[in-house]
Amino acid sequence: YNDYVYDTYLDVKTDCAEQLIEMFGGSNISSAEKRYVVADRVAKYLHDNCSYSLSPGKVPEGKDLVDYFLNESHEGYCTYYASAAVMMLRAAGIPARYVNGFYVTGDNLAKYDYNIVDDSLFTYQYDVLDSDAHAWVEFYIDDFGWVTFDPTNSSGTGYQEPETESATDENVATEPEIETTKDNPVETESQTEKEDVTNGSTDEETVETSTLSEPTGGKTFRISERTLKMILYVLIIVILVSGFFAFIILRHKYVLNKWDNMYAENRTDNKKECVRMLYRRMEKILKALGVVRDDYMTYEEFAVHIGANCPYISKENAVIAVSLYEKALFSDEDITESELAEFEAIEDSLRISAYEGQHFYRKIIFKYIYNIYR
Repeated sequence: YNDYVYDTYLDVKTDCAEQLIEMFGGSNISSAEKRYVVADRVAKYLHDNCSYSLSPGKVPEGKDLVDYFLNESHEGYCTYYASAAVMMLRAAGIPARYVNGFYVTGDNLAKYDYNIVDDSLFTYQYDVLDSDAHAWVEFYIDDFGWVTFDPTNSSGTGYQEPETESATDENVATEPEIETTKDNPVETESQTEKEDVTNGSTDEETVETSTLSEPTGGKTFRISERTLKMILYVLIIVILVSGFFAFIILRHKYVLNKWDNMYAENRTDNKKECVRMLYRRMEKILKALGVVRDDYMTYEEFAVHIGANCPYISKENAVIAVSLYEKALFSDEDITESELAEFEAIEDSLRISAYEGQHFYRKIIFKYIYNIYR
């Protein structure tokens, strides 16, 4: 979006472009604070050199509005101030755009009657007069958004609270930017206002605005559509990530509980199956450690291979475990209680030692992916 802004809102389209670039072109705009300083300079220049007037007269045919306002008439209303300020800010290298619409402050609202449309939604309807038509400026701060700047402000400092949305205050109905050119001077509702004042017109328009929080002290607060979308995306990501971790944890508990139940069922009457279950889990641990039995290996060779390549079990214990597994597979003799207890101790020691020997992330994998540690 930054690239789009800089491609779109930096053209200085006025006959006095060279003059403005000479005045503001060397400005330091490296930070947000520096851009506020430049905006103050623009507002102060207009305040010191131009006068506000609803009857500045028509711009002579063939004259550029900004050039005529700054260098000849020095009189104008909000349209003149905003058009000139946009060109000045752009001359300084700050993306800026012209905005026109209706501007209603908290003080203005106190003068009008309003009706509650739906109190549960904090939605209100106000009567907005033609005399509330206004033009102002927005300038851009990188990776943040547009800042409302009203150069017509009589104090000489016209920027207001920054907004991350391209829209202006919630009490303002805005229209697209209109560029100032020699052949196409800017016309806004403010010009209509001037004409209406001359003709004695008292027409009114009604503008309805909606807010998400109840007005306090004549001001309203609004959550923009962009912010709502961002909040929604974050919530979706949080829900998905939370759901994934919940699934992993529940799966981990289910697998271990299922294994424990099966082992408990065989513990008394089928000790051979218990040995086979312990051996399969021991193989799973060894595989996670990179120790696997190749197809050409006998069980005795595999026991030696385990003892030589796995630091978490001795060669003697590896031989005992493999021998008991062979007995459970091939012998007619049953596994004794002492043999099963010995195998349990060997497998338990291997499982705990292997888990404790891993770094943090490997421990998570051992526990929740391989499901070999409770």
